[in-house]
Amino acid sequence: MLSKSDPIKIQVEFPETKKKVELEVELDTPIKDLIETLVEYFTLPETETIILYKKAERDPKMVISDSQTGAMMGWKEEDTVYAYINPRIKLIFDYRDMSKKVNLEVEKDMKLSDLRETISFHFDIGPNDHFIFENAKTETVIPDETKAGSFEPNETIRIKTSAVGGTA
Repeated sequence: MLSKSDPIKIQVEFPETKKKVELEVELDTPIKDLIETLVEYFTLPETETIILYKKAERDPKMVISDSQTGAMMGWKEEDTVYAYINPRIKLIFDYRDMSKKVNLEVEKDMKLSDLRETISFHFDIGPNDHFIFENAKTETVIPDETKAGSFEPNETIRIKTSAVGGTA
């Protein structure tokens, strides 16, 4: 029986290019280390990253979190994971209520709605608290369905809490 530290071989398949790479990984190593290895191997620019999926389709529910390990995923010898190269962008989120800013590097195809949980965590916004995204320059509301790639690199997005419901 393999221990978590015994290396196993897995296949990393890139469905878009039909490339396959065989890698030896230790099950207790974080997935982010595997992603860094792949980024270095393919010499990707800083503005791109690799997203791993459990299946060949780019289904957000099948994304493998980079904080997991192969052991957490239940990987076995010769398992296949699927990789897509994804461009990234750095955005600045500014929460005036706390006088705090957070820089996040996110995939360009992510919608602001996909970032709500992360934003809530970074700014300690409760699950029942409602907030909106606002363009820091124009002070206009940015719809949740807006993709990160529609912003300029290092653009500031303001976070504003808003009252929900009415008071009698």
